[in-house]
Amino acid sequence: MNGPRAVSVIVRTFNEADHLQRTLTAVFAQRDVAPEVIVVDSGSTDDTLAIARAFPVRLIQLPHDEFTYGRALNLGFAAATAPVVASLSAHALPLDRHWLRNLVRPLDDPHVDAVVGKTLPHADCNPFDRRGLRRRFGTTARFLIDGAAPGFSNANSAVRRSAWLEAPYDESLPFSEDVLWARRRLGLGRGIVYAPDAAAYHSHNETTAQLRRRFRAEARAREIIDPHQARYRLSSLLVDLVGGLLFDWRTVLRTRAGRRWAWFAPRRRWAINVGRWLGSRGIEADRSLWRALLDRGWLRAICFAGGVAGRLAPRVVQLTRKHPRPMHPKHLLTERRDHFWYAEHLRGGARALDIGCNTGAHTNFVAQQGLAVIGFDVDQTALGHARFLLRWERAPRAFVVRAGADRTFPFADRAFDRVLAFDVIEHLDDAAHLLAEIGRVLADDGLLLLTAPNAETSWKKRLRRAGLPSFADPGHRVEYTRAGLERVLRAAGFTPLEASPVVADTPWAPWFDLAGAVSLKLYGKLADRKRAHALREPGESTGFRLVARKARS
Repeated sequence: MNGPRAVSVIVRTFNEADHLQRTLTAVFAQRDVAPEVIVVDSGSTDDTLAIARAFPVRLIQLPHDEFTYGRALNLGFAAATAPVVASLSAHALPLDRHWLRNLVRPLDDPHVDAVVGKTLPHADCNPFDRRGLRRRFGTTARFLIDGAAPGFSNANSAVRRSAWLEAPYDESLPFSEDVLWARRRLGLGRGIVYAPDAAAYHSHNETTAQLRRRFRAEARAREIIDPHQARYRLSSLLVDLVGGLLFDWRTVLRTRAGRRWAWFAPRRRWAINVGRWLGSRGIEADRSLWRALLDRGWLRAICFAGGVAGRLAPRVVQLTRKHPRPMHPKHLLTERRDHFWYAEHLRGGARALDIGCNTGAHTNFVAQQGLAVIGFDVDQTALGHARFLLRWERAPRAFVVRAGADRTFPFADRAFDRVLAFDVIEHLDDAAHLLAEIGRVLADDGLLLLTAPNAETSWKKRLRRAGLPSFADPGHRVEYTRAGLERVLRAAGFTPLEASPVVADTPWAPWFDLAGAVSLKLYGKLADRKRAHALREPGESTGFRLVARKARS
């Protein structure tokens, strides 16, 4: 090697005053390598910053409420100037003065994108983590295989910066950003090497609360990274709780670790499995377990009862002879102008397209305003209701066909001057395709009338905190904020003209529907109250009604 090799070393910190001085001293004592050290701190409140400033490091400060592991790493990598970037936890102590040289040496192979070093237990490490580290980290150098031990970890690793530029770390993950990055690089056929001679001491004696938080974050990341993977079942967690506890007690006996660890073992296993259960269901960990379980239980009961009430409402409409077929009571409030909020935007139009026309209420209304209108949907049952309604109302110049919004529309370019897309965009993975097809069939300066659900109401946030589905409908693929939806429209070549709320989001909405199936007069009053609430607090609206104009080609 001609001269010291240039390597950037990123050390992430948060209240690491007890460890940082030893770690930085060891890093700057490395031989055959010239380290550029970058400390990324995420809001330390102890002496961490003062200790860091005593060394020749570059200090980057990240507000604690903006921290994720991926974001901190990306900030460090962006500031790095060397072609190779090493990542080291602030409480990971290099074994010797050759740690960094040994860590970066496998990157001389151009087919290798990253290296992970060996993790050793500290002298005071608990017997359970000591056992796990010895099993995971062997003495033989080899290429990593996805899913096999040891896995890739940014606690002690080196990455080719050019590989990071191609694929930065995912900043949205609460944990395991390194696992996802390594999986993607391996999937591209790139090499990741385990270097046992690049060793560092790195272990934790975590409390039960810390264990629960860590395994909760790990399980949550597992669900995000691979949503098709089998979720942690309660039965399998109970098996691990019992079997794992027996294994832990065996470890205590074999290592003569002492009574302290024998008493800690059951609390440790409980914390690990509770964390896994909470994380796999998306339940927040900043509350007590029992409060979280009670909250989840009664919210599930409310959702279940509401689902029953919502399914009953159309049947009650039919039973009370308000309509010959099952029909949602909102479609019977034809005298209510708010239901057809877009009426004034139909003026000047001649031909309209109703995407996802469902039971045909809007198709019929548009036809009654004198426009020629075509509605389409994929649901044959809904189309049957729509055809019945159009015949019943003797809607002029209106018909419906079967077609999908996720495919090419069976219509000519610029065939319509008004397009309705109510409660459609949230059902599609590819909103860009839908908007591109709308742009194709819509005439220049034509209007798009669109509705979409609001993702950020208080009720939906509460459901997400309890780890329950928050989408307004199980068939939704994505829900939007108003700003997010307007960005999507602009990217597709539309100019948003106006946006308005719908009605306030409330868990009691299905019961209002059931009441409306019995009394339309009462339903109208309830709808007025929800509408008034949404106008006062637009952020609590169930969704948004937007009008957008297509730009001239």
